[in-house]
Amino acid sequence: MAHVSYLESTRAKAQLNRDQADQFYTGNLANFAPGLTHTFDADVFVATLRSLRPVGSAGAVPLFDRSQDQTVPAGRTVADSVGILVVEGNYLLLASQPWQQVASLLDATVALRPSLGTLEQRLMKRWRAHGLSPQMAYGKTHGNDLNNAKRVLNESADATLTLHQLH
Repeated sequence: MAHVSYLESTRAKAQLNRDQADQFYTGNLANFAPGLTHTFDADVFVATLRSLRPVGSAGAVPLFDRSQDQTVPAGRTVADSVGILVVEGNYLLLASQPWQQVASLLDATVALRPSLGTLEQRLMKRWRAHGLSPQMAYGKTHGNDLNNAKRVLNESADATLTLHQLH
């Protein structure tokens, strides 16, 4: 049986912390929208993925701790015994640089294509589960998350396999 490891792509690359994000925003950091493509060091992610591509490679990768709302540097180790590396993330198939380099580093890609209504329900549920009020959950869902989802749905290259919502 192959040893499988997991890499959260959009969370497992050096996501900017609040101090670094301040370089992009001269106004109130309350307007900072984490999770947007420019809040990730995609070049570092691509380099990390490239270094882990050969079977038998090992390395440490960051991981996103949602409970702390921050990236944990070297939060996970990929062992040299790993034969299959599963990479997860919203932006992996974006057709813009540097993201478009990712597909060439993967043997196969799978895209999930739920409806926007389903995405809205799941996002609202997630934010409520994190203790946000209905109003705050709505604001995060409609102010940032659904815009990201629309971008991913509209600007991503085709996957090897695409799973569409049936209803």
